[in-house]
Amino acid sequence: MKALKKIFIGIVIFLALIVIVSFMLPSKVRIERSMVMNAPPDVVFNQVNNLKNWEQWDAWTRMDSAMSKKYEGPEAGANCKRTWESKKVGNGSMLIVESKPDDSISIQLDFGNMGKPSSTFKFEKVENGTKVSWIMNSDLGMNPMHRIFGLFEDKMIGPDFEKGLTNMKEIVEKLPPPAKVPDDNLKI
Repeated sequence: MKALKKIFIGIVIFLALIVIVSFMLPSKVRIERSMVMNAPPDVVFNQVNNLKNWEQWDAWTRMDSAMSKKYEGPEAGANCKRTWESKKVGNGSMLIVESKPDDSISIQLDFGNMGKPSSTFKFEKVENGTKVSWIMNSDLGMNPMHRIFGLFEDKMIGPDFEKGLTNMKEIVEKLPPPAKVPDDNLKI
């Protein structure tokens, strides 16, 4: 009986230490990956701004071909929403909350009890095309388990950001350049 009591006390002390240490961990996590794509900003922007395009390049969608998806709101831009259900990658939704053409797109994610991080795509014209940055910010709050999990988020999610950006790069670099709008002010 004494051995059982010592084991129980040891477990309680161990759990208490985990909780105490977790409160010393950061409550916010930022994940960011960037890639230069040989395509103009408007072409890359349109891949992200229309959530149906994500089916072609998003790493998580590619992980589960049986994923159920539903779209609401406009075809693209602010208030465009996608919800999904998946036995492999979980359930959730994303809503574009702000869309600035060829500059940035802000998205609110909802993973149910796994949190509601925000995500941002930034598009920067560079010499060889467009630098695309995919950023996710999570507020882990006071939950000790979320804070411990936060230590591993970058290593768990970052590679999927990289895969998504690589997939997007392959797509946008094969697309034809946008049609040039004639300048009526040119004299012939």
